[in-house]
Amino acid sequence: MARDNGDGGGEFLAMPKAPPNLNIPPSGSTVSVSVIDTGVRVSLPIAPFLEPQIRGKDRMTGPAYSFLITHNQSGRRLLFDLSVRKDCRTGFAPAVQQRVNDPAKEFWVRWIDPLSSSSSPKWEADTEPEAEPRDVVDVLAAGGLRPDAIEAVVWSHHHWDHTGDLTRFPAASTKLVVGPGFTQAFGAGWPAVEGAPVKGEEWAGRELVEVGFDEEDGLKIGRFRAKDWWGDGSFYLLDTPGHAVGHLCGLAR
Repeated sequence: MARDNGDGGGEFLAMPKAPPNLNIPPSGSTVSVSVIDTGVRVSLPIAPFLEPQIRGKDRMTGPAYSFLITHNQSGRRLLFDLSVRKDCRTGFAPAVQQRVNDPAKEFWVRWIDPLSSSSSPKWEADTEPEAEPRDVVDVLAAGGLRPDAIEAVVWSHHHWDHTGDLTRFPAASTKLVVGPGFTQAFGAGWPAVEGAPVKGEEWAGRELVEVGFDEEDGLKIGRFRAKDWWGDGSFYLLDTPGHAVGHLCGLAR
């Protein structure tokens, strides 16, 4: 920001700094990213997310996306997050189920047609006609993609609007990828661990990969420890703790 001194010049009130070097390794490998909108819309209290609160607006509604990551050189695929499972009235672990799907409760969900021609905003669930619930697998199938074509599902974190229904992907072909501290926090999942927010059946018989960010490896992008997922610089997982245990972000080239 500069202040005019009256002679056409100016002086800086705060000296600008050069942007930091993000240290992204060069690479010619890339991925394609496709946003999957199952049509689910989540209503939740606005106060924990936005302030100051808008008078008369105590809730907010928004989508829960999944992202299909396709490695352009090999055709390998993974999913980053799985949105909300369509059997959300019965399918969650008890610790989560008691908080979801009753307008009097903390969270509730419904599905709309994300491709509808309605003129109302697509993120306002309460203004759209209700549609048949869909899992991410159903959207993939409509696009001609089988669940066994997905080699891995990455959970950015364990919250119910990101974990979907992993049981619809074959355990033999689709591994589950989680962030540091996941297994220490949740063990074998519910019901083996009473009160766990995730169900152990999601990864029973499935390869569970808890990403380790090796300090000796030293790979950092910006200030975040990073894991080069396919080893060619096309897609990175970033260690982004804070929101939840083992929180991960993805960085796509």
